Amino acid sequence: MKPSQIKDLLHVYRSDRASGLSETMREAVAAAETDPALHAWVEEEQAFDRAFAAKLREAPAPHDLLPRILAIQEAGPNAAHNHRSAPRSTWAPIVWFGRNSGVAVPAAAALLLFIAVMAITLRPEASVRIDPGVHAFVSAAGTYTGGFENLFMAGDLEELCGYLEASSAPVPRAIPEGLHALSSLGCKKVELEDHTASLISLQGETRYNLFSVERAHFPNQQDLKTPQLRQVGNRAVATWTCRRMIYVLVSEGTVDGLRTHL
Repeated sequence: MKPSQIKDLLHVYRSDRASGLSETMREAVAAAETDPALHAWVEEEQAFDRAFAAKLREAPAPHDLLPRILAIQEAGPNAAHNHRSAPRSTWAPIVWFGRNSGVAVPAAAALLLFIAVMAITLRPEASVRIDPGVHAFVSAAGTYTGGFENLFMAGDLEELCGYLEASSAPVPRAIPEGLHALSSLGCKKVELEDHTASLISLQGETRYNLFSVERAHFPNQQDLKTPQLRQVGNRAVATWTCRRMIYVLVSEGTVDGLRTHL
């Protein structure tokens, strides 16, 4: 498939509803996972969709909108003539679809206007792209399975960070509050995609692995102030930036479960 065809398919793809996909859709998803540019595009689309859905849930509908729509539908097309003589209000129907249609436009017009405003408002934040090098690093962190032996053991995060600093490993200085309540399993310096990184392993309802790497390795990566969340098989992965560091948090489980610790 061409990239344009893959994008056409993935416009309607939702990672949280990935069960029961057609074979064609599965091929498109697989292609996006292996192509850094397509993967970055999918991340952007998914981020926008999540932000847009959240804003829709926050926006209250006018308290009398549903009764007005139902009343118009029950009145039928003849209601248009009666309406012209009635005083207009903010939500009063003033335009009709078709000669014999009894469907009012205000609700649809308001929704279209809202969509346009939200698209303009939200798109700049959602347009942040993942640098291909960062994408490769995140993929390596998300599939990391070995090297948990020889961890430096300490029960305090500050002590772990002190050990990493002494080992000339990147030191995470912006650890999310939700991780402070977890039990420490240890830390170590690791090599991922030819970059020196640090690993802090924590235990909660499942294991959480926090990888940190210097942003200097990826000068083209924009700020990721909001964690970018994705599901990779049975693992959830979050990626964000803070000052001079890039962070990747990985756990077994769902994105929703991971989000509670960010």
